[in-house]
Amino acid sequence: MSDIGVVPEGEVLDGQEMLTALGVLDPALEPDGAGAPESGLDEFAPGAAQSPVVSGVVAVPPEFVCGTAILLGMVEQVMLAVPAKDYYPALKSIAIDVTDTILTLTGSNSISTVVSSSLAVRVTRPGRVLVPGAKFAAVVRLCSGPDVRVQVTDSAVRVASGGRAWTLRASSTQEYPPLPDIGDLSWFDVSRASFDRAVSGVRYAAGSDPQQDQFMQVELSAGSAVASDGLRFAQVTVELPPELSVQMATSGVDLVARMLANNDADQFRIADGSYHTVVEIGSPEAPDRAIVAHLMRPLPPDARNALAVPRAANRDRCVVGASELLAALSAARPTLDSETGAVLLRVSPTELIVESRNRYDDSSTETIECVFDTPGSDRAPKPRVLTLVRDHLAKAVRAVQRGSLAVADSDEEPSGAEVVLLLGEDRSRARPAAVLIQDVTGTTQAVLTQVRSEWLS
Repeated sequence: MSDIGVVPEGEVLDGQEMLTALGVLDPALEPDGAGAPESGLDEFAPGAAQSPVVSGVVAVPPEFVCGTAILLGMVEQVMLAVPAKDYYPALKSIAIDVTDTILTLTGSNSISTVVSSSLAVRVTRPGRVLVPGAKFAAVVRLCSGPDVRVQVTDSAVRVASGGRAWTLRASSTQEYPPLPDIGDLSWFDVSRASFDRAVSGVRYAAGSDPQQDQFMQVELSAGSAVASDGLRFAQVTVELPPELSVQMATSGVDLVARMLANNDADQFRIADGSYHTVVEIGSPEAPDRAIVAHLMRPLPPDARNALAVPRAANRDRCVVGASELLAALSAARPTLDSETGAVLLRVSPTELIVESRNRYDDSSTETIECVFDTPGSDRAPKPRVLTLVRDHLAKAVRAVQRGSLAVADSDEEPSGAEVVLLLGEDRSRARPAAVLIQDVTGTTQAVLTQVRSEWLS
C-alpha cells in the first residue's frame, strides 16, 4: 500500500473523468460522500468507516446492496477481461464504482475492457474501490443469500451474504489504468443470430501468429463477415447494417461471443471509434459494454478479395455430404504426413476418394459418393486430384455447416447437410488452383490453397 498523503483541495478522483465519459459515473459525485443516505444496515453502521487516503487521493469508500444473481452476472462478465497473470498487477483487479443510482464493475487486460452496469442496487454511500478480481469473483460465487452487502472501510472490502462474510484488501484506484476516451460514436443494431452465424462461419480462418497480427481480425462490413490468415479465406453473407464497417481483433470477437453467452439479449449495439470498437449489450441505461482496441494494421486487401479468382475460375462443382466427408477426414488422421498434414482428394463424376500417406508408408483410403459436374454444360468435367491440409479442410466444412442459412421449413433437410467444392483447373504446377468450399446456398464460403506433399504425389 502506498504512503498516506494529503489530497490537495479540489483534486478530482483518479479515473472519474474516464468513467464520466463512458456514462457510468456521476460527475457530481462528492469525494467526501456528503449527502449519502443513512445505511439502515445493522452490520454496516454508517459513519464507522473513515475515507482512506491512498497515494495522495482520498478514495470514497462505497457501500451498497445488490441482488446475488445480478452481482454474480456482472462479475462473470468483467472477469472475461481480467487476466490471470499480467506484468501490471492492477489489471488483475476489478474496479467497483457506485453512484446514487447505478453500480458499475470494470475489468481490463489493457487491450480489451468490459464494463458491466446495473440499476438494481440500493446505495448507502457512492464511491470507488479496486478489489482483487479472482478473489472477489470467488467470494460472490459463494454467496448464498438473496442479496450481497458490500462495505469498504479502511482499505478493506467486506462482503456479506446469507450469514457468511469475507474481508478482502482494497487497492488504490490510482493504480488502475485509465479507460480509453471513445468520444462520440455512431451506433448500429446487430442481430445476435447474425453475429453468431458470422463468427461461427469465419473465425477459424483468422490468423494466430502475433508476427502477422494484421490477419488476427474479423471484418464485418457490407453485409458480410470476412477472415483470412493469408493462406485460407472465409466469408459469410449475413444480415448486417449496410453502413457498418468494423475490423475486430479476434480477441475482441471471442470476448463479445462469451459476453453474449452470458446474456439472453436478441440484439446488441456496435460502434467503431478512431482507436476502439465498442459493443453494448442490454438496456442503454445500464448496458454491459466491451471496448476493444483496434489492431495497428488493417486486413490486407489481397486477403479480403481472395474470393475473386476462385469465383471466376472454379466452374466444376463437386457436391458431397458434409458428415461423410468429415468422417473420411477423421479416418485419415492416423496416417497423415507429419510435415504437411495433407490429404489427397481424387474427384471423379460419382465418387470422392480421400487418401492419406506418410513417409513410413502408412496409408488410408475411403471412398464416398459425390456428384461432380459443370453447371450449364453437358460434358462431364475431367477428374481432379487435390492436395489439401486435412485440418484446414475439416474446419472449413464444419464452418460451412454452422454458418449456412437454415431452411425455413424445419421438416426439410438443412442446407448444411451438403457442401460444395468448386474446382478450377491447374494452370501452373507451381501454383495449383485454389479450392472454393461453400454451402448449397452460397452464403458461407471458404477458400483453401493446395499444398505440395512428396508422400502423396
